[in-house]
Amino acid sequence: MPLDPWIIEEILRREKEKRRRKEERPQIDIPEIDPEERKRWEDEEKRRRDQEEEDKPKRGVVIIDT
Repeated sequence: MPLDPWIIEEILRREKEKRRRKEERPQIDIPEIDPEERKRWEDEEKRRRDQEEEDKPKRGVVIIDT
């Protein structure tokens, strides 16, 4: 039993609407970071990592030969 033409049209319309909604996903723009600000941030991050490294307890192995 074939489908009525109006049913086929409705199926096609729904599929088209579904594709259209999928293509229209919301997007946000990522702002560009000023190169000087980026450098300042990277320097601060490096200082923070260096400080964390210095704050770690020194560990090592001592061999006592008798």
